[in-house]
Amino acid sequence: MNQDISNEFRILLDALKPATVLSLIPEDAPPGLMIYRAEALLELDRSLEAKNLLDPLVGQLNSDQFAAAEGLWSQVLLRLGWNDAAILAANRALDAAQHDTLRASFHATAAVGFANKRCWISAENRIRTALEMSPNNPQVLVAQARLLLEADQRIKARQVYEHME
Repeated sequence: MNQDISNEFRILLDALKPATVLSLIPEDAPPGLMIYRAEALLELDRSLEAKNLLDPLVGQLNSDQFAAAEGLWSQVLLRLGWNDAAILAANRALDAAQHDTLRASFHATAAVGFANKRCWISAENRIRTALEMSPNNPQVLVAQARLLLEADQRIKARQVYEHME
């Protein structure tokens, strides 16, 4: 029953705008809820605040909560331009994740990190793995389109975006 409440709460939070999530989750909320607060901060391009929130939080979590927090951490690191650290964090999240959807997202994050470093073969391998695991995952598709844009393949990137509609 507790898991059902958690899933229902996640569905509710996903439907809300990031600013609303921030107003609903106080700064002294339990660690499991702070993941949602960090995600909202990241969606609002408040990367440094998300970093400061996640930094002490990641070590307090386990299982899928750890994977989710570490995955967010890797996205924060990407936005800050710390590609190597972002790839390592995505790999740690990948090791902890139990579900293929999460795992695919972490492969996609690592692919973006590799693309930022111009390591095209590694980026292509990671995005291919992510697409095999979760072909309709929006995070994976956005990452695929980003890689295509980085490689100046605009028409293919546009096709990926159109596929998402």
